Amino acid sequence: KNYCKKYATTVVVSILNKSNQGEIFYPVPSLNQQKSIVSFLNQKTAKIDQLIQKNKKLIKLLEEKRQAMITQATTEGLDPNVEMKDSGVKWIGKIPKDWKVKKLKYLVNSIFSNVDKKINEQETPVQLCNYIDVYKNDYIVNNIQFSGGTASLTETEKYKIKVDDVLVTKDSETPDDIAKPALVKEVSKDLICGYHLALLRPRKSTILSEYIFWLLMSRSFNQHFEISAKGITRYGLSISVFRDVKIPLPSVQEQKEVSVILESLSIKTSNLMAKLVKQNKKLEEYRQALISNAVTGKIKI
Repeated sequence: KNYCKKYATTVVVSILNKSNQGEIFYPVPSLNQQKSIVSFLNQKTAKIDQLIQKNKKLIKLLEEKRQAMITQATTEGLDPNVEMKDSGVKWIGKIPKDWKVKKLKYLVNSIFSNVDKKINEQETPVQLCNYIDVYKNDYIVNNIQFSGGTASLTETEKYKIKVDDVLVTKDSETPDDIAKPALVKEVSKDLICGYHLALLRPRKSTILSEYIFWLLMSRSFNQHFEISAKGITRYGLSISVFRDVKIPLPSVQEQKEVSVILESLSIKTSNLMAKLVKQNKKLEEYRQALISNAVTGKIKI
């Protein structure tokens, strides 16, 4: 396989032309040996493939379990025996009796950024937190490699990111992949919220940024934004969609308890999923090495 890669020529895709292919030397064992090798590899690779598929299914189940726990904790709370009431909001359903339902605009300041990646020499150099930084990370921290940009003094003040802000993707290529959140845990002084993002800044006396983050992570809440997204080839959310969405609101103390439980659960689940992904990578490497060694006579069948 590596030999073929070496002699592949690139036009639009890599191809192996007839002249190069005719020059390749292939190991040719006897027919009986070939049959033994094929039988051996069919058996071994089938077992490896089964393990890989089993791990993939487990990863999917873990993600579904995490989503179910997030949705349950942010809409029903942590006490399974608490008295419930109708929230009056279809996507929320029933909520604990002591919880309230409020529009997000009464709890956070919502800001839509228009700072793009263009460099203007008359503006101040800044670091830009862009769409991909939020989409790929649950938390914004200083070790993320942010891109450089420029912003006016007005933009620097308006879109400056602070610790405990919640950044949300407001645009996407598909409606089911929109409103992905990231919680700001660390920030440098010149980090600015970039284009395609909404910045949510909580009024801490009534709502915690951690709780907003977990609400946005819940599937039921995210489906509300999926339905509200507008577009054809690219979908977007208006600022009014963010401001007018109704959310279940427990006390600040219960928000803190929910957030602590969900963060602990998410860390454990993410670590387990990462181990399964790493295991699958090793299995795929072993599978390839097994095939290579078998067809070149490096192992005895």
